[in-house]
Amino acid sequence: MVSPDTAFVSAAREQTKKYYDHVVKDQNQLYNGGDYVDYRPLKEEHPYYISEDWITGTVQYHGEQYDDVSILYNIHTDDVIVEQSSSSIMIKLIRDKVQSFSLDGHQFVLLSEQKDITKGFYDQLCKGKVELYAKRIKDFQETISGSELQRNFIEKTRYYLYKEGHYYPIKSKKSILTVLGDRKKELNQFLHENHLNIRQNREVAFIKLTEYYNGN
Repeated sequence: MVSPDTAFVSAAREQTKKYYDHVVKDQNQLYNGGDYVDYRPLKEEHPYYISEDWITGTVQYHGEQYDDVSILYNIHTDDVIVEQSSSSIMIKLIRDKVQSFSLDGHQFVLLSEQKDITKGFYDQLCKGKVELYAKRIKDFQETISGSELQRNFIEKTRYYLYKEGHYYPIKSKKSILTVLGDRKKELNQFLHENHLNIRQNREVAFIKLTEYYNGN
């Protein structure tokens, strides 16, 4: 006859083993990617979104969600990098296996190539009957000034509206109101009443317009 203490110990060991197997499997899935060689700056330039320091975020990878992950997002190469905490190794995630990730309050999703957009990660700024996306980019620039080599990453953002199954690039007041033309007069009035200037801050104005269109 098995004693209660022995049965308890056996059950505890089995539970620990199941938990360990689950965690190890999950971690192996998350760190299933390629080795990543970090960019070595000449000065303070870097190819990453927001910061060259690790940012804690969430990753939806291989159909599983991983929280509290150390992330770098290289917007020059459009790669998501995670840190293997036990060894500090930098892992480049397999792009097609990353459904989405979040960092610093921004939710990035993987969009397939379609007319007017290329495949890659897009910052989902608004959800609803009309969706607003931003493509964050850094172009690399290398020049020689005198005898000194200089490197820079020039950051820029492209915006897209998704409406009725199509993506539309938007750059200006005219282009966004063309896409949302069924309520052009109302949206013009909204811009005026809320003192929104698209030339001064495109992103804020685009978000406010899209939210207003979706909510009214």
